[in-house]
Amino acid sequence: AGCEVVLWSRCVGEKLLTLIYFCVEFVSKMTFFHFGNCVALAYVPYVIVYKCSGLAEYSAFWKCVQAGGAYLFTQLCKMMLLATFFPESTVAAGGLDITGEFLKCTV
Repeated sequence: AGCEVVLWSRCVGEKLLTLIYFCVEFVSKMTFFHFGNCVALAYVPYVIVYKCSGLAEYSAFWKCVQAGGAYLFTQLCKMMLLATFFPESTVAAGGLDITGEFLKCTV
């Protein structure tokens, strides 16, 4: 009887380890599949629009990169301007500094 219990527990242990290994493999594959699915859902529509709109035929990719760089540079300049020349609000917490917010909106 004792030998059967040892064999049974060894068999259950091996099956449990096999099941755990399968679950880990399945989860890692599902995680990668989910990542690929999210990337496809996020970026493939833009690729389709780029390819089907005729932009690809006129070598507009470099122009899109330049426009993105100009946008980032403009935002950096805007942040530096706001941080350098506009004072911190002195209104109590929960209050609204109308003048300061108006000045920030003018940038």
